[in-house]
Order: sequence, then structure tokens, then C-alpha cells
Amino acid sequence: GRKINAIVEDANGRLLFGTREHGVFRFSNGRFFPYPVPGLTSGHYIITMYVDRSEDLWIGTSRGLFKAPRGNRPVRIFTRQEGLSADYITNVVQGSEQRTWSGTVTGLNLMTPLDTKTFRYESFLKDCVVACLFIDREESVWVGALEKGLRRLKRKRFSRVEIPQKPASDMIWSLNLDPGNDT
Repeated sequence: GRKINAIVEDANGRLLFGTREHGVFRFSNGRFFPYPVPGLTSGHYIITMYVDRSEDLWIGTSRGLFKAPRGNRPVRIFTRQEGLSADYITNVVQGSEQRTWSGTVTGLNLMTPLDTKTFRYESFLKDCVVACLFIDREESVWVGALEKGLRRLKRKRFSRVEIPQKPASDMIWSLNLDPGNDT
């Protein structure tokens, strides 16, 4: 069986499924079809996927971050060699101005495009295993980290968020916005 780690909707409204060991599949007419991504092999365990505002597909794997652009543009692969804090990508989201945040097993990375080919990299929270990421309406980045709790980056400054009812552990696995709350 295929272990599904990620599900996203592409620009055409089709569901894409990221499997742990067998790559990406497109679901159409009740069937699964391979969705080939150049460079993505069975040795790349898919952890997470994200479709950005430009409708490009980002794939976080155990061996780097893939950017599969819409159309026939070439796939880009980002690893420690390019500037990320680790190759094991746990989550990816994109904010304004194509600023892409990726969580890894050794912290949080910000990739900001300088032009069409190069990126500037910044690393934060190097002592954290980032489990989940969320960007709110004010462009604050919320980070759920294993055994480190919840953090918020606002204006380049992190703050720890205290949770009123102490959970059984400090592991935050998922974040989402309450539609009835603007904060």
C-alpha cells in the first residue's frame, strides 16, 4: 500500500497525493495516475506538499525541497548545499513577495528570491524540530515545534506563545486560522 503524507489541490482543481515512498499521484475520474517530478526518486520520502500563489508545487522530502513550477519550467531542488539548515523538510508555506518558509528537523528557513535564479537564505530556531507552519493575515509566521511548543515570528522577532490550558506535551502538530477571529 501507499502511505500518503500530503494532499494538495493543484491550479486545475485536481487532487495531488504525495506518498511516502512512491512519489506524487494525481487523482482523476476515480483513479490514481503517476505525476512525475524530475529528480524525485523512491529515495526521497515525501513529507509535505504546498501549492503557492504562482501555482507552483513545492514538495518537502527527506532529501531536500523541490519546486516544480507550473508549465514546462525546470524543477529546482534546494538542500543544505544551497543554504537550507537541513535536507529533511517537515513543512513549507509561502508568504507575500514569494518569501518561502520551510521547516526542517533543525529549524526554520526563509528563502527570498533575489532574481529568477538565486535566493537569499536565513535560518531561525536552529534548536527546534519544526512540525508545522502557518502564516496569518498579518504575515506573522506561526511555528509548532516538537518539544518546544508554539512560536510566532513577527517583525523578525520570535516570541513564545503560552497556551492557557497546558497540553500533555509541548508537541504542536498542526496550525490553522479561526475564521471568526482576526488574531
